[in-house]
Amino acid sequence: MKRLLFFLSILLLPIVLMVWVNAVGGSPSHERQEQRCTRYCHDKGCVHHKRQLDSESSNWTLFLHELYQQNIQLLKHNPFGLGYAEMNILIYVILFPLIISLLSWGLIRKRK
Repeated sequence: MKRLLFFLSILLLPIVLMVWVNAVGGSPSHERQEQRCTRYCHDKGCVHHKRQLDSESSNWTLFLHELYQQNIQLLKHNPFGLGYAEMNILIYVILFPLIISLLSWGLIRKRK
């Protein structure tokens, strides 16, 4: 019973974090704003981040920025013919948590 409660708390933590972020964050906007990132940055590319990249020019930061951009493009142009939102939900809301849950449960069951 103790393991099951531990496992359920691990599963609920990301959901609680997601609800908190959605409650604290402002309402989504597709308009470009100079002060902060909006969904415009996600759709068209972030000018805020590009300015930061130019000033920092760290190889690690550039790598992460490129990885993020490739992730968006892969989700938009996937081999299944699904839209970006559907692929995002399929991978990051269903598939990854399912895999992490199964692996976590396997670790918790083996632990004595």
